[in-house]
Amino acid sequence: MTERMDDWNPPESWKRITRIMMIRAGHQNKDIMTAVQCSLNTVKTIRHELETCNGDYEDVPRRKIPSRRSDCVHTAEFLANLQEQVLKNPGIGSGGYVELLNTVVKPWITRVAKGRPYVWEQNSAPCHTSGKSQKWLSENFYDFTSPNVWPPNSPDLNPMDYFV
Repeated sequence: MTERMDDWNPPESWKRITRIMMIRAGHQNKDIMTAVQCSLNTVKTIRHELETCNGDYEDVPRRKIPSRRSDCVHTAEFLANLQEQVLKNPGIGSGGYVELLNTVVKPWITRVAKGRPYVWEQNSAPCHTSGKSQKWLSENFYDFTSPNVWPPNSPDLNPMDYFV
């Protein structure tokens, strides 16, 4: 089996090392972006890592593993409870959604947030955007955002909501 070079995709570690070599060889950001097909932000991040490593280049090729966001908490208990409720009734409407919010989500958020601010994000499912759900959310959740002002390009929202 022969693989065409056009279809071959090198491992991410190779791409990162190539970027580092090009930066150290004095290439401009635009040239690196074109050759390795990466974003300007990626090149700038690696360039910054090289500048701050004080000559210790061993760790720069390794991609940093992002830490878990402290504002995004999904405990096993919450997910199990939520899944149990959804499996009982997979086709819930706005009434079922409000009941789920009231019996599972709200108590969990109250316990976990402990008075700190939080954001409850949703997609554009009909039960999320119904008047009944919106009324309950505005009365019960901190810093409620209605669907008509939801950000159109949030990476945390479902892209299919905006492109289909």
